Amino acid sequence: MVEFRGEGVELVLGERGQVGVLVQVLAQQSVRVLVGAALPWVVGVAEEHRQRQRRRDYRVLRHLAAAVPGQRPPQVCRQPTHVVDQRAERVLRDYIGSAADGRTVRAFKFEAGYRETSWHANCVAIGLAGGFFEPLEATGIVFIEVAAILLAHLFPWNGELELAARQFNRIMLQRYERVRDFLKMHYCLTARTDTAFWRDNALPRTIPESLQDLLERWRYRPPEGLDFNMNLDSFAESSWQFVLYGMGYKTDLSARASTFRHYEEARREFAAISREAARAATLLPSHRDLISQVYQRGFARPQAR
Repeated sequence: MVEFRGEGVELVLGERGQVGVLVQVLAQQSVRVLVGAALPWVVGVAEEHRQRQRRRDYRVLRHLAAAVPGQRPPQVCRQPTHVVDQRAERVLRDYIGSAADGRTVRAFKFEAGYRETSWHANCVAIGLAGGFFEPLEATGIVFIEVAAILLAHLFPWNGELELAARQFNRIMLQRYERVRDFLKMHYCLTARTDTAFWRDNALPRTIPESLQDLLERWRYRPPEGLDFNMNLDSFAESSWQFVLYGMGYKTDLSARASTFRHYEEARREFAAISREAARAATLLPSHRDLISQVYQRGFARPQAR
């Protein structure tokens, strides 16, 4: 259990007695539940944010996977207002076919969100205790590393907890918000309109103002270094460009056309690269064949013909 002791908090671990260190680092999922039950100032902020996410119709994922050798199950997005469990399972089973007969679907559940106050008094929430978005970009690992480094640098050896906590919370909050925008961009730029899930993700009211501002900038120029601060951003300029243009976003550069003096030369070069890439692809096994080979023989070098 967690006990209040003046301005701090002490974590009591059953028979092991009290933990009397200066700062308690709460990192595991089980401890996150413990924190949520005992620290109302943290829970209130987190719940307020989760409710705001729901009001803005941010997505909640459930990934369904079946342990079928050689098969690549799809990741099924589930949001309570859009897809019921039975439909998500049906999509999965239809994809796998008869190989899924008699197998049990494994559902991975998690709450998407983050704590706007990660450090209070002598209690620091790191990892799943602090927040989690989704497995899309492995951001959970990033946040663990960032928080651990911050804690090491800001550790209050002189006992000034409040000063260190204030800077820690400010940096972590900005980090969470920037990653939220990056993940949201994967969905709000979709051209899909076949389900309510995709239509809702494209609604302006579901897009944070900070992301709307970035997208407005990039209407007439591509993302550049000035848009990012790598002391706060987890994803570099190139990552944003990959997702932005991979989703089909169009940047209108017509006003700068006169500055592109080598356009025709570049167009010919890109065409040559595309032809070479297509030729190289014919020499490689398909993705499915490669996965099947790895499953059957590992990464052994194929026998020469």
